[in-house]
Formats: sequence, C-alpha cells, structure tokens
Amino acid sequence: YGSECAAPWAVIFRDRYAAELTGVRLDTPLHPVQLYESALNFLNFGILFLILKRKRFDGQVFAFYIINYSIIRFFTEYFRGDHSEKFYFIRGSSALSSLSLPQLFCVLGLIAGTVLFIVLKRRKVADS
Repeated sequence: YGSECAAPWAVIFRDRYAAELTGVRLDTPLHPVQLYESALNFLNFGILFLILKRKRFDGQVFAFYIINYSIIRFFTEYFRGDHSEKFYFIRGSSALSSLSLPQLFCVLGLIAGTVLFIVLKRRKVADS
C-alpha cells in the first residue's frame, strides 16, 4: 500500500493478484510502508520496555503505547498510496497539508493517550 517511490529501498510487487487488489501497476516501485511501520514499532517496543523498567504508575506503559503508536501511524500514513479522495478529512494542496481519515483517528488516539496518561498520573499522586 505504499505510494510511488524512487528511493533505492523501494519495493516492487510483481504478483498479478497484488495489482488487482490494489490497482497499482505491476513493476511500480513503492514505499515499503509495512517495513517502515514494523521498524518503528520495534523501536516503540524498545521505548516501552525502558518505560516499563522505570514506570511510576499503573497504565503508564499502555498510555505511552497509545501515544507512540498514534504518532507512528500518523506519519506512515503519508507514505501509503491507498487513500482515495473520500478518505480525506482535510484536503490541502499537498500531502503534508492534507489530513486523511486514518490520520484524524491518530490525532484522536494521541489526545486519548495523553489524557489517559494525565488522569492516571494524577490518580497515582492523589493515592500517595
């Protein structure tokens, strides 16, 4: 589901089924969004593991997961090529000035994770 890409690490799918499923021409170099997201989620795991060792209250790691994943997904959405015009919440003149529906959910996830973090942290302080 990556958008077209001229980078040396671009992936090329040659399976006819993939072309039928996505509508992308065969032999088109694409951003390897799945690899980007996998690498960033592996980094997220490392961050969460460090937070787990230093956690100060219950739910802290989960709140950070929601925050981190929302950020990761928000940025990887820029490299996906599977959004039609109907999936944009805000359509600007460029990809960076546009906000797709999945990115809107990422913003909501970021807000929810931040609110959860603040509420749980305050609850821990009140319990002390």
